[in-house]
Amino acid sequence: MRFIPSFPLLACMALWLLSTVPSPADKPNIVLILADDMGWSDLGCYGSEIPTPHLDSLAAQGMLATRCYTASRCSPSRASIMTGCEPHKVDVGLLDDDSGRPGYRGRLNPDIPTLPELLKKAGYRTY
Repeated sequence: MRFIPSFPLLACMALWLLSTVPSPADKPNIVLILADDMGWSDLGCYGSEIPTPHLDSLAAQGMLATRCYTASRCSPSRASIMTGCEPHKVDVGLLDDDSGRPGYRGRLNPDIPTLPELLKKAGYRTY
């Protein structure tokens, strides 16, 4: 005998499924702080003699990044931050000049989604 669920049972299941979807209030806030030309030890939490109390407070409440690497130029670094990929993979291996070689096209590869695009799909507002 085949089981055919009734409308009230389907309605209850739908309400239960909808109640398990996280509300926007359940999503963590994400703030990305980007500082140009900052060395690894320029924050107080990493031993700097320069006072950075607000950033140190944020570090004390969150995560300290101790194994991060970056490209030596701004455009490839920003491409990595925006995509989570190695800069050559997203065609920004140097700056914004297109050398005609793979990895050095000078513009983000449109096939690689950016962090704001992924966050928007997850229901975040991005600015």
